[in-house]
Amino acid sequence: MKASVAINGTFDKWDATLTFASTDVSTGVLDIKIQVDSVNTGSGMKDGKLKSLQRRSGSVDLRMVAHQPSFRQ
Repeated sequence: MKASVAINGTFDKWDATLTFASTDVSTGVLDIKIQVDSVNTGSGMKDGKLKSLQRRSGSVDLRMVAHQPSFRQ
């Protein structure tokens, strides 16, 4: 999605885990799960627009998931 204005903000509902298979930092895996409808830009109008896009997508429980395997020191 391309925005005509800059959108900055936070998500109020999210969870993250960082796990390591050993003491070696390269075995680290970061998983982040974000509840998209918890967006908070500080602007009710922008939040409403972003949330309406979610409703139009037909998803009741839309989440973003990021998975980052492998870290370097």
